[in-house]
Amino acid sequence: MSSPITLPDETYQLMRQVAAMEETSVEGVIAHLLYKTLPLTPSIDPNHPVETLPDDDLLALTQITLTPEADQRHLLLLQQQQQRSLSPAEQKELSWFTQIYGIATLYKTKAMIEAAQRGLISL
Repeated sequence: MSSPITLPDETYQLMRQVAAMEETSVEGVIAHLLYKTLPLTPSIDPNHPVETLPDDDLLALTQITLTPEADQRHLLLLQQQQQRSLSPAEQKELSWFTQIYGIATLYKTKAMIEAAQRGLISL
């Protein structure tokens, strides 16, 4: 399945650089990064509204997290930002992690609200 997305110019340029180094496409880089950073249960398709998910998939989505490695790197960058100026590459990486964290939190929140409305969990 494919879906068009809009990226900030700076993010797209970073993805182009990575793609060139890896000798792959920008789409391949983004798909790989998302796959590694947002481990979704295979039956969950984030392109479908949470309201359409079966109960099991919905409950799985309420548990979505960054991988331990991604979470650790995100926290390290946040700590380093407090101690010193980050390099441009680190700033971009931190911005990317912050965006991904926001997306994961949004999906998780929507899933939790829907699960609560279905009586599957209490908030």
